[in-house]
Amino acid sequence: MPLLLLAVAGAMAWSQLAPSSCTCLGSVSVPNFWWQLGGVGLLVAVTLFCGWLQGVFNWTPAEIELEPSAPAGHEHGHH
Repeated sequence: MPLLLLAVAGAMAWSQLAPSSCTCLGSVSVPNFWWQLGGVGLLVAVTLFCGWLQGVFNWTPAEIELEPSAPAGHEHGHH
């Protein structure tokens, strides 16, 4: 639900920033807000598909060690 709300809000903002009709389908003219909503929906769909594909192929980024490693041979339990 939050993703849907963000997508609609993004399309509404886009339609107010750059109001225009889309005549990209040939003789059919798509009104202002609806083609921006379609564009945002397409971006959301591609993003979700890429995330799903990443899970299917088990593509994960390389792990980066943020904590420094302890020196070898040094124990902390002798105090």
